[in-house]
Amino acid sequence: MTHDFLTAQQLLDSKASKEIVTTRMDTTVQDACKLMRTHRLGCLIVTNGAGQIEGIFTERDVVNRLVAEDKDASDTKVGELMTRDVIVVEPERNLSEVEAIMKQNRIRHMPVAGSDRLLGLLSIGDVLASHAATSQQMVHHLTEYIYGRH
Repeated sequence: MTHDFLTAQQLLDSKASKEIVTTRMDTTVQDACKLMRTHRLGCLIVTNGAGQIEGIFTERDVVNRLVAEDKDASDTKVGELMTRDVIVVEPERNLSEVEAIMKQNRIRHMPVAGSDRLLGLLSIGDVLASHAATSQQMVHHLTEYIYGRH
């Protein structure tokens, strides 16, 4: 399937890890960073008790709002640093639109949510990997066509 017709949900489904790692606003930045390191993530989705998205906590938030402002990670809560205005896409959104939204808003992570729940998280790396896989498939098919292999 080409990149233009692939949906956010289809890309989520193709990811090796289906785990959704979240945190809460009252988590310390230190604990959130340990969680990010453990799971090798660049961000965490911040949810409330009902699982609704409250914000997103990123490595950029740590640099710009903690380190640069000389705050203490063990004493600062995620809710104080997180980005509150989170752009969320629907699972049916095609990947070209997702990529355009990420570029336009200069963001690297985008939650995918249905009407009632968070479905997963797409990164710009996921989008670029999809591009590479699509290009590789196209090269393979064109090579077979040119050389008459089926």
